[in-house]
Amino acid sequence: MSKFKKISSIVIATTLILSCLPTQVFAATLTPPDISSDSIDTELLAELCNSINDLETTITSTGIKMTTYLSTKQRDEEFYEYLNEYLESRFPDEMAELRVLEENSDIDNMISLYSASNDTDRKVHAVEDAKWSISQRPDLNFAEEVLYQYTSHYIDVNQPFSGTFVDCDLVTYEKYITDLDRRTYAQFYKKGNGIKIYNNIMSLLTNVAQAPENVNSIIDLVNNDKKTIENTIVTVLSSLDGAISIAKANGNLMNNYYNKFLSVDYNNKEELFSIFDNMIDDLEKELSKTVDDMTFDYAKGAFFIIAGIVTGSSVVATYAGLIGTTNEVLSSFISRVNFVAMRSYFQSRTSERFMYYEGWTDGRN
Repeated sequence: MSKFKKISSIVIATTLILSCLPTQVFAATLTPPDISSDSIDTELLAELCNSINDLETTITSTGIKMTTYLSTKQRDEEFYEYLNEYLESRFPDEMAELRVLEENSDIDNMISLYSASNDTDRKVHAVEDAKWSISQRPDLNFAEEVLYQYTSHYIDVNQPFSGTFVDCDLVTYEKYITDLDRRTYAQFYKKGNGIKIYNNIMSLLTNVAQAPENVNSIIDLVNNDKKTIENTIVTVLSSLDGAISIAKANGNLMNNYYNKFLSVDYNNKEELFSIFDNMIDDLEKELSKTVDDMTFDYAKGAFFIIAGIVTGSSVVATYAGLIGTTNEVLSSFISRVNFVAMRSYFQSRTSERFMYYEGWTDGRN
């Protein structure tokens, strides 16, 4: 069975899995889930975060943003059937190679697309520091403390998520946050899209704590989507060297056509095929502005990449909240105005942390 015909079964499987997950509704009042400090399996958390980060790295290597991918809306089964027929008719060699890759999925056919990410280590570190906070202050909410430690270390800094450090220093005493920090962070997350950061991190922690068996299944689904996209990339590069670098260099174009691809309206198969043909022609015209030769080949390559990512997004709508915990996605939710407001009393908050570090206070202020 072609991977382009597996959509329905994957969606059904994912729906069944995630229907068992605990559901939490987080209002702007920031009511966190009640999970204990010993309920988080950091190895499972790391495995989930690693799978999500790998998926993001694979997608963004093509120029398509993770936020674009997360906005994917599921189409009906007919759309994917027609898409498969179109690809078989217009890309017969590429589809044949994809089938070979699927049949040998146990073989590591992935080229080196990845750069080391410390995002997973940072989340695990925030959990560990939150455990320390709870040991000092049992009155704190553990899940919220994880987010606040994560904020203190990696968001409440000059450039959010910058650098490669995973720890705290004794200059701004990130580990030793006080109630003044917590009140500041609560206000930050109540405003604008800050609530999305709060909700996504709470969803991540809640699922790891309360539904570890289902999280393992989600990891498998994320890895399957990643593999689908990887196979598409490998297939394109095998016949068109430089296709990925050109796609990434034309990121805006890739994102625009990804959205166009998913929003097409059609009445029958012939009309959809015509729309896809025109889309490739339009891609060729756009790429000709920056690419000197082989523009039609690169346009077909870009279309095939987009089709592969669409196929590898079969379950994204169901667990977008979990996937939306990567640096790129969280950064997109940060309002400059709210960030500046949060940072406005940073020196005063650092002084309070220093006194807590020295043992002169208990962090209550």
